[in-house]
Amino acid sequence: RVGAAVWLSRLSRSLTTVGKWVDERFKLMNRQREERGVLLGNMSRGILAVSRSGEILFLNPAAETIVHLSGCTVGCRIESMVRNPDLLDVIHEACALDKPLEKEIRVPAPGSGATLVPVHAVRLRESGEDIGVLVVLRALTTMPHLEVVPRAFVANVAHQLPTPAPPIPICLDTPHDHGAAANHNTGVIA
Repeated sequence: RVGAAVWLSRLSRSLTTVGKWVDERFKLMNRQREERGVLLGNMSRGILAVSRSGEILFLNPAAETIVHLSGCTVGCRIESMVRNPDLLDVIHEACALDKPLEKEIRVPAPGSGATLVPVHAVRLRESGEDIGVLVVLRALTTMPHLEVVPRAFVANVAHQLPTPAPPIPICLDTPHDHGAAANHNTGVIA
């Protein structure tokens, strides 16, 4: 009986140790999942992961906004949720390729008909097995801002230059041909 009591005591300690280890691992996995969700959820680029069978594995808020997927949830079939044939074509094409795919798709934009959105897609693999496709969509809000900056700069420079640049060298050369009175003007311009 003493041997059985010792054995049960050791077994109890071992189970307690294993239970604590499993609890710590579970907490760590949950924390990592939450961190990943926060990071991917706050990205300005849309992230969409689709399984080989066509189920949505992951979808961040930016992807919902960019391709208008409100109400779309993990586990839904992509074909039933996405009404954009260009996006569906990219997903199907990426499934068949061994390399990343880069394209632009047309996405309806409020007030402007359609906007071209850069899309990058690649097959997802785990342990050498294809499990689906990962799609990254560039946010529409960043593209117009980047296009406006150079236009605004050119417009400001053009507005600040009342005299076109090509006639300036001609004006500088002209005083040299008109004698001593022109030397005064050359000094002011130079």
